[in-house]
Amino acid sequence: MGPQQGSFLKVKLQLWASSLAFHPTPPSQAAAAVQGLGLSGIEFLCEPPWTPDRWTPEVVEQARRSPLRWSLHAPVSDLHLLSLVPQVQKATQQVLERTVDLAEKLGAQTVNFHLGLRSLMGLGSSGDDAKAQTFAKALNRKARRARVTLTLENDPPLPGAHLADLQNFARWLGELEIPGTLDLGHAWLAHGPKLLELLPTVLPYLHAVHLHDNRGAWDEHLALGEGSIPWPELWPLLRAIPVLVVEAKDEGALRKSLDSICGLEQGH
Repeated sequence: MGPQQGSFLKVKLQLWASSLAFHPTPPSQAAAAVQGLGLSGIEFLCEPPWTPDRWTPEVVEQARRSPLRWSLHAPVSDLHLLSLVPQVQKATQQVLERTVDLAEKLGAQTVNFHLGLRSLMGLGSSGDDAKAQTFAKALNRKARRARVTLTLENDPPLPGAHLADLQNFARWLGELEIPGTLDLGHAWLAHGPKLLELLPTVLPYLHAVHLHDNRGAWDEHLALGEGSIPWPELWPLLRAIPVLVVEAKDEGALRKSLDSICGLEQGH
């Protein structure tokens, strides 16, 4: 950790890192790496091989020894709460429930989840949305009983994605009464420069933001400053969000992002 990274993190920002930079490192090892960077917490990506069913009691206990705050990013691969296939929807619900159960055992503060994509081969309806919303509200009640904050994340602009548009994202958050995790890279892909005027409308709904960069074509998870996102213009708004999570693709991009954040803070 460089000298810059120690000074502002202590007093100004609740800055976390996603385990994406270290995947598929075991949870305790990823946490140790994040702690070594002087950060406040880790958002652990529960993708294979670390889906909730693979966390043995020993893995949970090792992770609990870390002084970091924890968040769990629920699995995304092959899971679609908006699926038109009942069996897929049920399996998704079960995995999300198990992620909340794991968060309770771990003492994690947050579980973040995606709706997933809907196949364009089927015809969706408002009734399908209603089923997903009913489950999301029930999952939120379960999370509250476990003293876990449930957050919903916006999607990249892919075919079948419901929550790429920030206005629709804000509407869902308001209707569900669930706070949001704003993935800024996804939002930039969806809106480009218009993001600057749309961001204030979604800010009141947010608990966290994922920080990473891209060049406007696909979800690259670059270091901040390596893509086309105008960080200096956005930073005064972003730094007011309760939790900032750097979601870089590897450790090098994570370290570069921390250096960029130091520069942004100095210019604030």
